[in-house]
Amino acid sequence: FLIYGLLLTAQSAELLPTFSYEPDSAFYPKATPKEVLFAVLTNGIGFFITAILSSLVAEQIRKTSFKLKEKERELEQYKARFDDIVRTVQIGLITVDNDERITYINPTAERILERSLHEIRGQPIANLLPIPDGEGIDEEVEYTAPSGTRRYLAIASQVLTSSDGHREGRVVSIRDQTEIKRMQQEVMRTEKLAAIGRLTASIAHEIRNPLTSISGCIELLQQEVANGETSQHLMNIIAEEIDRLNQLISDILYLAKPPKSIESVFDISNMLYDLAYAVSTDPSCRDRIKVETELTSGLYVRGDPSQLRQMFWNIIINSVQAIRGKGRILIRSSILQNDSGRQAKVSIEDTGTGIPPDVIDSIFDPFFTTKEKGTGLGLTIAHKIVESHEGKIRVDSEPDKGTVFTITIPMVSSLQVEG
Repeated sequence: FLIYGLLLTAQSAELLPTFSYEPDSAFYPKATPKEVLFAVLTNGIGFFITAILSSLVAEQIRKTSFKLKEKERELEQYKARFDDIVRTVQIGLITVDNDERITYINPTAERILERSLHEIRGQPIANLLPIPDGEGIDEEVEYTAPSGTRRYLAIASQVLTSSDGHREGRVVSIRDQTEIKRMQQEVMRTEKLAAIGRLTASIAHEIRNPLTSISGCIELLQQEVANGETSQHLMNIIAEEIDRLNQLISDILYLAKPPKSIESVFDISNMLYDLAYAVSTDPSCRDRIKVETELTSGLYVRGDPSQLRQMFWNIIINSVQAIRGKGRILIRSSILQNDSGRQAKVSIEDTGTGIPPDVIDSIFDPFFTTKEKGTGLGLTIAHKIVESHEGKIRVDSEPDKGTVFTITIPMVSSLQVEG
């Protein structure tokens, strides 16, 4: 374009001849052959140079455009890779602006918090989580999800800056420590049980022997004592307390040294049906507690039937004792498929008083109880039995609404059932 413009300018300034091909043109003189040749050569060379330069410029533009597209493609790949990392990393990430309002939350954080980006975008993060003031400092907080699930979270934050060094907000990292916390509690519980075992192994028999003698003497006294109601009432109280102490010692001995398991393969739903029937027909329960079942047949497990029966019975009795007045107990069984394989899943749900949040983590601890009566070992034994069968037990509760115990135990294959 520049050379073409120079040609037109040269013709306008009469530095190059201009001529007309019309015979009677009054504007331009007729050209001589030399002038025509000179004009043709000059214009031809100019157009040729213009064409070459245009081709070079076009080629340069094409190369630049190709490189730009390559860079854009690389940028898209890096962006997609970064997005994949952010989406799949097992740490929750939340970004906030300088006003501490949420701008982004990755899928892991959505799963942990049970909140979606669409739901909380633009909200102050303080409404969702307490954020530590210092950078890179982990702070453990207890978080209750919308579903009521309680989680222990480790939270840290870092200032987010732009390429020119200006602050653009903060990035908050969230790690779900619930399972670690549970394992720590399991270790503490195991250590406590070990200490109890060492203690009880040495004193249990020393306590039981005198109790046996006392119990025998009371039976003789009951036969010889006069038929006075007061004396008989006192004797009954003594007998009940001795039975309670015997039960306590039996429970402690079980924790210290569980009896040898006698394993077999059986349908756990049949056992649950029998237990539900036993509770529903018990005189202390049948008029005030409705026992319902939703059982799936064919839930075969390998284990000690007497131990598993005791475990379920302890939990059911705990539910019965938690119901004041009239209420309901629902016993469910189903098949659960997870990473560990097929599991027999059992839930025992009651409409009792529930368990306060501040003590729910302690209900499996030895001697812990919120009842006026009881040894505080029933749920501890239930927990130990589940663990010995490679299962898991979880409790969810809401005060004044009820409690759900969920137990999972590995199922056996059909070949083992047939065998």
